[in-house]
Amino acid sequence: MELDYNKIELLKRQFNSLSKDDAPTFLSVIDHDYFEVFMSALIGYAIKNDLAFTKGLLKHYFDELDLEKNENFDFDLSQVQVELEKGMDGRRADLLIKIANSDKMDWTITIENKTNTAEHDEQTKDYQEWVNNNFKNSYNAFLYLVPDYNDSKPSSESFKRITYSELNRIIENDDDY
Repeated sequence: MELDYNKIELLKRQFNSLSKDDAPTFLSVIDHDYFEVFMSALIGYAIKNDLAFTKGLLKHYFDELDLEKNENFDFDLSQVQVELEKGMDGRRADLLIKIANSDKMDWTITIENKTNTAEHDEQTKDYQEWVNNNFKNSYNAFLYLVPDYNDSKPSSESFKRITYSELNRIIENDDDY
């Protein structure tokens, strides 16, 4: 691939002319700031490779429900499986994370990631039903991930709304475990 130095210089000038408040994010620089699948893949990678981040997501879920932290948080990354665009009876959830915890209860975390859209046709209710039917002996957590500017809410009460800012705080604090 040949680099276009004129485009690079243009990008540099544009970047340098921005105020701090207008500074682009990594995803906007690579022109992927609204691609749900790309963003879900990045989150899936973090979940598969960062134990503290994965446990932080579960802790956030428990905190949102005002539940006590569960002793079943004792697992390692070798037990974590991530599926992107998981088919569920003709629909596709953005992320399904399965945590096989051999001596304790297994976990699933279903994440529906919305950038510039809201959910369609009560899809979170369908995902919740599918997961609960297919993982009856697991503890099933459900997250509805949105940018701060997206006010949409899930139709399923089991899905807890989490913003990218909250997700960022989990990443920043991932040394808690």
